[in-house]
Amino acid sequence: MKTTWLNDYQHQLSEQIVQNRLPHALLITGVNGAGKQVLAEWLIQVLLCQQPQQTDVHNGSYYSLQPCGQCKHCQLLKAGSFPDHQTISSDKATIGVDEVRKSNAFLQKTAQLSGNKTVFIPKAHTMTESAANALLKTLEEPSDRSHIILIANDTARLLPTIVSRCRLISLRVPKHAIEDSRFKHSTEDAYTNLTHIAELSDTETQQTFQHFNTLFSDFLIGDDHQALLTFMLANEDAMRWCEKAFADMLRYSNGWHCALSIPLQQLLSKHVLSPVIIRTCHQIYIDSHKQLMTLAQANKTFVLEAMLIKIKQQLNHIQTTAN
Repeated sequence: MKTTWLNDYQHQLSEQIVQNRLPHALLITGVNGAGKQVLAEWLIQVLLCQQPQQTDVHNGSYYSLQPCGQCKHCQLLKAGSFPDHQTISSDKATIGVDEVRKSNAFLQKTAQLSGNKTVFIPKAHTMTESAANALLKTLEEPSDRSHIILIANDTARLLPTIVSRCRLISLRVPKHAIEDSRFKHSTEDAYTNLTHIAELSDTETQQTFQHFNTLFSDFLIGDDHQALLTFMLANEDAMRWCEKAFADMLRYSNGWHCALSIPLQQLLSKHVLSPVIIRTCHQIYIDSHKQLMTLAQANKTFVLEAMLIKIKQQLNHIQTTAN
């Protein structure tokens, strides 16, 4: 999928680089598929390239910088061995304070190749509070020629003090820019939106999406898939699919056309699954999701298990009616 809508953002950032006005810290946000990773990686490559090239964009109406791809810096970065760049990540569910402190120390040192230094945090929303506070000190007192690029799906999951000290780049994807035919011409689901890019453009993700829908439908009807659903819901995509299922059930119960499994359609048609129960279960989801979003150190498995148990308690009477 092409990300041509990023051209304007690249042009604006290129002008800031040329005019030496690029902010020390940038926070890139947007829905899944908006191109956050693409924009961040482009910016890092341009900042570290020895001889970035100006490229005409949109029939020459404006330009953007592009890495040459040939210089020593570009080659080292491509090989993952550039000494003046670090990516902050963690094998755990959260980014701890130790990882951030190492990058803080890295930024205080002189660049080994006499150029810019960059730090990339692709999942900034997973920083613990202590890690975020440690980063805050560097944001308040930036070292010379250093840049920090953060990515987050939702700024609400970051400390307000972090957000306020970054230049916010909120990616907006025009719907007409999505070229995937299944997205543009989807007749199965009248409520398809940009957050569905992953399952519409990637075959493996689409299969996982369909598998989740089957398991979740069975779970609501009465079958026990709690352990497997807990495992799947640990993925952000599956949490979004869960909310979509509740939204579609409410839409269907109001007579609106939407994609919904046949078993759930039957339950709704027979008024076994009432709008009141759907809204109650949806609120359980919202409360659980909020807990996961705002508490970086929350036990995800425990929260998800508790959510499914509460939903199952609301649905107990459905099993009796269905039998």
